Amino acid sequence: MVIDVLMLTDNNYISQAKVAIYSVCKNTNPKAKIVFIILCNKDLDKMSRERLIALQEIFQNVKVNFYEVEDEYFINAKSDYRVPTVSYYRLISAKILKAEKAICLDSDLVVEMDLAELYEIDLENYYIAGVRDLYVISHPNFALWYAENYNLKSFSDYINCGVLLMNLKKMRKDKIVEVFLNELNYKNLWLDQDIFNRICSGKIRLLDWRFNHVTLFSNKEYEWNYKAIENKSEKEILHYCGPDKPWDNRYIKMADRWWNIAREALEEDIFINLYKKASIGYNSKQLLKIVEHCIGADVIIIVGYSDHGIYVRNALLRYGISAEIFFCDNNPKKRKLMLIDKKVYSPEEASVKYINAIWINAVQKYRKEILKQLNDLKIPAECIINYIFE
Repeated sequence: MVIDVLMLTDNNYISQAKVAIYSVCKNTNPKAKIVFIILCNKDLDKMSRERLIALQEIFQNVKVNFYEVEDEYFINAKSDYRVPTVSYYRLISAKILKAEKAICLDSDLVVEMDLAELYEIDLENYYIAGVRDLYVISHPNFALWYAENYNLKSFSDYINCGVLLMNLKKMRKDKIVEVFLNELNYKNLWLDQDIFNRICSGKIRLLDWRFNHVTLFSNKEYEWNYKAIENKSEKEILHYCGPDKPWDNRYIKMADRWWNIAREALEEDIFINLYKKASIGYNSKQLLKIVEHCIGADVIIIVGYSDHGIYVRNALLRYGISAEIFFCDNNPKKRKLMLIDKKVYSPEEASVKYINAIWINAVQKYRKEILKQLNDLKIPAECIINYIFE
């Protein structure tokens, strides 16, 4: 059996692509030949390519090929985001491959099952097969807005396109690629996923959710929103879809399963560097700067006894900051909550006791007002850091 697997990548996502490919190779029956076709543009550099090709030396049944896509296909692409045209490359899969079918995989996932199990699913008269998108199902207000603004008529078979089984033979027969490319003239919120779902609706085979388990959601959420598992196997494909990624945040749900594969897949120096940089989620670069500013501090005051303030405190602790950390807040009710073992001060009290501490302004809505208050309290400007949640 030959399994064709299409993936997209660029120079910024090579480590993630390598982890995903390694996970496929490790868990798929070695009797199957796996051919990875990496869709890229000419800017993918030699070193990046060599890092993926090196996997051929580890797995004898694996071949890694690169296909440079001409960006002219996508010159008319419109989106509400600034995205690279590589995001649309899967739309022309039927032109690139002569195979009857292929699997498409995002790079932000790990495959813990034998991929042949997915490849052998009968597509019959379907264009594509995939797992229903639980985000849309779980947000009816968003779904209504999405349908009205992006010409989506039904969500009964709307799928997440991070894992796709594609019927390339039928696509060529029905000349569907030309239809896909025409859809680039319209805005697409979720890029090629909008187009696949809009055009293929009615000819999408729904798969069990373990073929694309988006880690944002629990098993219970899937079981409530989706059909029961037909095959009781626990093997699945974990998809780290969304803003929090394991290589940014070692503490998100199921991140350990990505890092376990990454430890085997990546070069030692690259793994260590990536692991050190992995922080605790959103705004990781900003948090790293805050942590660096706090190294060596004796006392840190976090302004805003809130979810954001707690988030910053936890980040400092996880990075090993040894300073005493206190909160202050203008709301007297919050100061009486005593949810932590230290007193929550008013800004005035804290300024008397700790005027030369590092002050982190974690207040979001009234950030400017808080800054003025701190200035009025004579807190030195060089001691104040803003945490901005975006």
